[in-house]
Order: sequence, then C-alpha cells, then structure tokens
Amino acid sequence: ILVFLIGVTATIGNSLVVILILTDKTLKKSPHNLLLLNMAASDLGISILGYPLTTASNYAGRYLFSDYVCVIQGFWCFTFAQASLNTTIPISLYRYIAVCKPHLSYHLTKRATVLVILGVWIYTIAWTAPPLFGWSSYTYEPFGTSCSLDWGSPKPLDVSYIYILFFSCYLLHIAIISYCYYYVYKKSVNLKLHPVRAPISYEHAVEYKNYRAESKITTMCVVMVVVLIIVWAPYTFVCLALIYKPDIPVWWTTLPTMFAKLASMLNPFIYAATNSTFRATLTAVFKRPRREIVVRPKIEYNNQGGGTSQNTTER
Repeated sequence: ILVFLIGVTATIGNSLVVILILTDKTLKKSPHNLLLLNMAASDLGISILGYPLTTASNYAGRYLFSDYVCVIQGFWCFTFAQASLNTTIPISLYRYIAVCKPHLSYHLTKRATVLVILGVWIYTIAWTAPPLFGWSSYTYEPFGTSCSLDWGSPKPLDVSYIYILFFSCYLLHIAIISYCYYYVYKKSVNLKLHPVRAPISYEHAVEYKNYRAESKITTMCVVMVVVLIIVWAPYTFVCLALIYKPDIPVWWTTLPTMFAKLASMLNPFIYAATNSTFRATLTAVFKRPRREIVVRPKIEYNNQGGGTSQNTTER
C-alpha cells in the first residue's frame, strides 16, 4: 500500500512539474528550471517504470516477473535514481555562481544547461551500466519483491564497485554541495543590509539586490538537496553494512528502501512550498475563469410614436 501511494503521488506530482515547466513561458525560459525538469523526469521514470512492478510483487508476496525483468528493473530504477541525485551537483553549482559569482552568470545559458544535463546522464550511465557487464550485478533485494544492485556480494570485485560508487555518487555529492552552500550562506551573511541611515556603497547595493532576487530559488534548492541526501542516507549505509553482515534482518533493509523511495515523491511538494512562481502557475492552470456579467441596453421600438425606449437587461 505504501509503495502504491508513493508511486501514484510521485507520478501525479512530477507529471505536473514537467507539464508546467514545458508549457509556461516564465518557467521554461530559466536554465535553472531545465535542471529541475531533468530531476522531475528522472523521478517520473522511477514511478512509472519501477513502482508498478514492485507494488504488484508486494501484493503477491513474491517477485512476479522473470530474472531478466529483474535485471532490467534494477538497472533503470538505479539509473533514474542516480540521475536525480547527480542533478543536485549542477543545481548547487548554479546557485553558487548566481549568488557568489554573479559576473559569471552569463555562462548559465540554455545551451550550456542542455550540455550539463547530457553530462549528468553520461556520468550516471557510466556508473549504472558496469553491473550489466560483470562488475557487480543486479539482483533481488533482501525482501524479495524488488530488484537493485547486489549490495551483499562478498566478491572482491563487487565490493570494490560498491566502495567506488559510494565515494563517486554520494560522498562527492555531499562535498560539492556543502562547499557551494557554505559559500552561499557566507555571502548572504555578508550582504545583510546596513542600518537604514548608514551609508552603503553602490557595489554592495547591487550585490544585495542580486542576492534578494536569487534568495527564494536558493532556499528551494537547499531544501530539495538536503532532503534528497537525507532520504538516501539510511539506504546507502545499510547497503554498505550488507558487505560485512549479509544476515542483517530483512526489515532493516526494507525500511531504508521505502524511505529512499520517498525521494521521487517529495520534490514536487518542495517546489510548491518554496517557489511562488510555481505555485502561481499551478493555481492559474486549475483556476476556472470567472463568468462575467455584462449589462447591455435592450432597445424596444415604439410603433405609435416611431421612437425607441431602452430597458436594461442583465445577461
């Protein structure tokens, strides 16, 4: 039931995000929103291609599909999840440049962002494809109704993949994100307004104006990135623990897995809670146009006098 609810909510929420960004001119013109679009599309891929198989298997109490389907499901779910997680790096770097290095913001064009997104997918597949060719593998998760990496394999080659993956696709992200947002926070502290009567330089005023324009987007990104890192943390560390203790109780692996699945569902709520432009656009889509009342004169002809008389009628 939990996986079903997460899947339905994630599908509806991320579909709305994709549709709004693609159809609204205000949202679509921002290169930053292209990164959010990539993240939403990745989360949508998980909810459409992964959750239905897991939900059906959960109800049956066993994995309903073949070993081949298990490998494919493990690959595409891990790929979409990593693509979403990897997108947090350019999002953080864009915020760092916009707030701390505004003179370099002219590089953040749509064309450059498309190349960045392409690089995200190349980096993602470079790490999710090796298990298809023998460096680790995709297999059933301990609770038996879903498929993922073989985290508990004792083979030295498979263990080396897990460790390198952990550093390249999790710790590296935390390091870059922490660096970016530390300097964003430091910049925001330095740009606090002076007392009203205190003199302020033109450069300081311009910097503060730029920061105020970017602050709301920065808040949204910080919340989104932090939540994403947090929900993946239990799953990541439990998977590492499986290397040394393969007999971990099943519920220890099930709960972190369910927690990690929340990642694809939470982002649309974060957009709606922290982005006023997104909320306004969403409201405009569902808001019905008000019916206008038009008052026009009704002209009646007087046959006797040849004149006319006017009566007002509400329509």
